[in-house]
Amino acid sequence: MKKNLLFGILSLTLFSFVHAQSEEEFTALVSLYYSTDGPHWAQPWDLGKPVSEWEGVVLEDGHVVELHLPLNRLQGSLPENFYQLPHLRKLNLAFNQLEGQLSSHWKKMHSLEELRLSQNQLTGSIPSGLRKLKSLKSLYLAENSFNDYRGLLEIPEGQLKALDLLLEQGSNSSVPSQLRIQLSNTLFEDN
Repeated sequence: MKKNLLFGILSLTLFSFVHAQSEEEFTALVSLYYSTDGPHWAQPWDLGKPVSEWEGVVLEDGHVVELHLPLNRLQGSLPENFYQLPHLRKLNLAFNQLEGQLSSHWKKMHSLEELRLSQNQLTGSIPSGLRKLKSLKSLYLAENSFNDYRGLLEIPEGQLKALDLLLEQGSNSSVPSQLRIQLSNTLFEDN
């Protein structure tokens, strides 16, 4: 399996240069596809076609700026090189079956303005790396199984315009009441 994945990535790297994506961005997308069971997505990508024709991928000046794959049956975890999308502004992977913990590598996505990961099976802590996302305005993490939300407190005061943290019914996770008060008092922009 690893040989096939490596061969696929290497053979498609040349293809990516022809269509103006950086090798890192192209490899990040292909890794996402294979690590989340892409062939079984509701709308799988045809890796033989240009990235501009892949469902949910928005390009601008040859860079991936938006990725919209909600309700697409993504299963598994985000690969470590997924965070090699520095031009990404909007990411919507909500309503899938993503699992595992969020990496601290989010800080590499410095252009990210909107992050939607609601209704997945993500666990662990909210990474402190989110504080480095100076452009982040909207954060949707509802109905996952996080158990540590302190990373949110590192986001500068007034930066977020939208934050959704509703918890899955019956979840053992909870945002402690003191943390809820701190979040509501510090994160949101005054209108």
